[in-house]
Amino acid sequence: PDVRVLFLMGMTFDNKINEKVKLESNIYHDILQENFQDSYKNLTLKGIMSLKWTAKYCSEIKYYMKTDDDVILNLFSLLLNLKKLNNEKSINTDIIS
Repeated sequence: PDVRVLFLMGMTFDNKINEKVKLESNIYHDILQENFQDSYKNLTLKGIMSLKWTAKYCSEIKYYMKTDDDVILNLFSLLLNLKKLNNEKSINTDIIS
């Protein structure tokens, strides 16, 4: 419940893929897609797209992370460490107060 995972995409010229993407999106509601060609050279556009969406729909979040499909992320370990960090900040704030 603490995490929202989205898949970022540009457009493709293959109508079969477009239909499959639309079906996937209708089922899971986890795809963000904008009108630019999905290619390596447009990775910056994906990053900007995710920041715009986050600012509009999740402006209250503490943490934001964007990663690529060629990165392995241990989400459970990351969340555990972020919670530990938050607890340490809370303890340190109580001591100073």
